[in-house]
Amino acid sequence: MSARRIVTYGNDSFRTKEWDKATGVFVQSSETLKNWSVNVEMVATNLWSPQILGLNQAVFYELVASGGVLAVAVFSLVVVIVRRRRSETV
Repeated sequence: MSARRIVTYGNDSFRTKEWDKATGVFVQSSETLKNWSVNVEMVATNLWSPQILGLNQAVFYELVASGGVLAVAVFSLVVVIVRRRRSETV
């Protein structure tokens, strides 16, 4: 999964440089002179896709959300069972 980033750049007639706007980290550069050209691009980093407890950030939050929904469902079921038992004993 590739992270989306907003870049800022600087250029002149020979070169272009790009940085991630939020962090200032270099992401791309190209330079062209008379007899040569150079293209440099960052292809991987862990800056934009941190892991939480060894899981991808998106997977971690999906698990937390699923756990929250499950907890609410179990709590609701317990409340219904307790109310039914109370109404049976009265």
